[in-house]
Amino acid sequence: MRGGGARHVFLDGRLVLRDHARTWIEECLFAYQTVFLGAGGGAMCLRLARQFVHGKIRNHRTLLMRNHLEPPATALLKLKQAANEALRARTQDELLGIEGGAASVYFQEFSGMLRVADKFSQAWNREATHKGNCVLAALAVGFDPYVGFYHQPRFGRPALALDIMEEFRPLIAESTVLRCINNWIITEKDFVQAGQAVNLSAAARKRFFRCMNGGSTRC
Repeated sequence: MRGGGARHVFLDGRLVLRDHARTWIEECLFAYQTVFLGAGGGAMCLRLARQFVHGKIRNHRTLLMRNHLEPPATALLKLKQAANEALRARTQDELLGIEGGAASVYFQEFSGMLRVADKFSQAWNREATHKGNCVLAALAVGFDPYVGFYHQPRFGRPALALDIMEEFRPLIAESTVLRCINNWIITEKDFVQAGQAVNLSAAARKRFFRCMNGGSTRC
């Protein structure tokens, strides 16, 4: 309860955010106004989007430098150049191209950070990052998590939460993945495959989120 308003979040059995509801809070008016005006395109939207992508690429580069068995000089140079290019992007489309190129360079080298066989490294799914905490963070300061600056709004898509996630994806989600795999907290037997889909078992998901929240590697 805050300022006469209330927030409610709805989680499923796996504690994944499914929906939220809130009453109107007058103190959030100007935050909403700023977000809606800025997200309509133009200089402010592009300026923020550049920073999201710049931070993400820099953190990918840092992760490679810290964890790769033999940090690849060429890839590190390309990521450094891409991070700088992101700050000079003239359009959203150009920025998307820069991000995509940098991601390709990064994930080509990702297996070099794993202390396991290449076969297991293929099970890593970079799209599985949990968005719930970013949605809650946006709500906490009065922003609408569904109105973003880099990710374009779409029905049911928490665009602002995805924006916020970009820079922290390498530092939190991908670092946790490396920790879990390299310390044998998660192994091949923890994956369940159905057709082309690959998921973690319920027990493995609990271990993963425990480690993401700073728990012991003895999960």
